[in-house]
Amino acid sequence: QNGQNCLSATAVLATPGRAGALPVAAMMPHTPAPGTCPILNVPPEVVAFAWRTEIRPVGVTRPYQGGERAELLAWLRFTQDDVPPDEERLVVLMDSLAPSYAALLDAPKAIPTLTYSVTFGGDLTTATSPWILLRARTELGSDDGWLHERLDAWTPEGVHLACSEQLRVVRGG
Repeated sequence: QNGQNCLSATAVLATPGRAGALPVAAMMPHTPAPGTCPILNVPPEVVAFAWRTEIRPVGVTRPYQGGERAELLAWLRFTQDDVPPDEERLVVLMDSLAPSYAALLDAPKAIPTLTYSVTFGGDLTTATSPWILLRARTELGSDDGWLHERLDAWTPEGVHLACSEQLRVVRGG
């Protein structure tokens, strides 16, 4: 942008091995099944990618409704097919919700992602459903607009698939 680099990507890849470590994962919250939750209709003029996903929020918290907690919980899936998530699909789905900080706001503001990292946990080959449960929460927000967000994803059966972290910044007045 204006002759400057605006995007960079780094990947750390390794052959899976046996480290002998004990697995630890975030516990899945108790939630109703995806089919019992209402559909969140995101206008495509607000988020062009939204038509590719189905988002079913859990509970009453929604983005830009002036809530008390910077946390969003929702079931997500791609609408084009019923394929369970693989690594690539999971990375995209984990970045498909509004920023959790938006739950505190009562009007839209730009909250771009500056860094995004995903660490895979559970065995993705055990996933049989296209749905993932995603919990996103802002764990730190400074008065100058810097935000640290953590996200966790599970299968409907409760297998923790991955966690991710995003560094974001609130833009605008």
